[in-house]
Amino acid sequence: MMSLNRIWIFRAQPARWALFLAWAAAGLAGETFFTGVALAQDSVFLLAGSPVRGEISSSTPTSLIVTTDKGDTEVPVQNIRSITFGKEPPEYDKAKRSFDRQKYDEGIAELDKIKEGAASGMLAQELDYLRALGNARSALSGGSVTAKNAGSAVNSFLKKHPDSWHFFELTELLGELLVAVGRSDLADAEYAKLAASPLPQYQLRGSFNRAQALLLAGDGAGAEKSFDAVAASSLNDESAVRMKTLAGCLKAKAQLLQGKREEAQASVMKLIKNEDPKQTELFANAYNILGLCHQAAGQNQEAVLAFLHTDLLFSNQATAHAEALYYLSQLWPKLDKNDRALEARTSLKSLYRNSVWANKLDQ
Repeated sequence: MMSLNRIWIFRAQPARWALFLAWAAAGLAGETFFTGVALAQDSVFLLAGSPVRGEISSSTPTSLIVTTDKGDTEVPVQNIRSITFGKEPPEYDKAKRSFDRQKYDEGIAELDKIKEGAASGMLAQELDYLRALGNARSALSGGSVTAKNAGSAVNSFLKKHPDSWHFFELTELLGELLVAVGRSDLADAEYAKLAASPLPQYQLRGSFNRAQALLLAGDGAGAEKSFDAVAASSLNDESAVRMKTLAGCLKAKAQLLQGKREEAQASVMKLIKNEDPKQTELFANAYNILGLCHQAAGQNQEAVLAFLHTDLLFSNQATAHAEALYYLSQLWPKLDKNDRALEARTSLKSLYRNSVWANKLDQ
């Protein structure tokens, strides 16, 4: 029986009283409502099926461990959509929402409001993860964090939490940050960790990213071999199909590096003719490769037109757009358009200041 004192407390606080009435109507009110035990549980939401609730107690690079009233439950990383903690501070949720809107600096500011020592256990680890993630995403999207500082933050997290269920995600981001500062050789070592992962999707991502790093290092033969391996993967989920299709496109760039210009150009022209332009990432890269083919043939005006396709139509693809702006800054002077070259340089430094392409401007 609920005491009169408890009733008085809730009637004196209308918001809590309204919440109680809603619970009562659903037949859920009881002592656990007042003690808060049920409300303090952690939750792991799955891509399919009911959430796993209890205490998120530990993790491995491939799973989360949730302690429930029936014992420990191991939840595979690839099945997880999101997680919440029963005692998470409000800034935690605000930061995640900011990150979802790609407002990474805003999210970092929310995390900075959380007092040191305010969290422990897996919640504290998750806060460390969000700080590392926010730094990396800020750097890679042209935010206030430098690629060097972001790399240090991510590397520190990986050393502090080698068993984190975010291990492979942040390892991939560390590789991207190393590429951004011109160290594709070191990035290759990080991508090799992904390729050696027991998770097939990360194996594929590791191979794909290694191929891209080889492109930046100028190893056309190695990149072509790696892209062929990606295209031959047996994975066929949406992400894998996107990556395999993109690998087929970027293979043309590897061919161009080996002097196979005509073969590379024919490949991307076929893609542009037959594929759906709604695949913006694919088309942005295809037009960039077409621009490189024209540039290699000394056809500067045609090269500019190709790169302008990416600049004007596919600027939502940050990496490809940064590349297009870089080559436009190099090509416009050859057409006596120095003002347009300056415009391209300014846009590149403003939008993608931490990118490998912005760094190339100063080399």
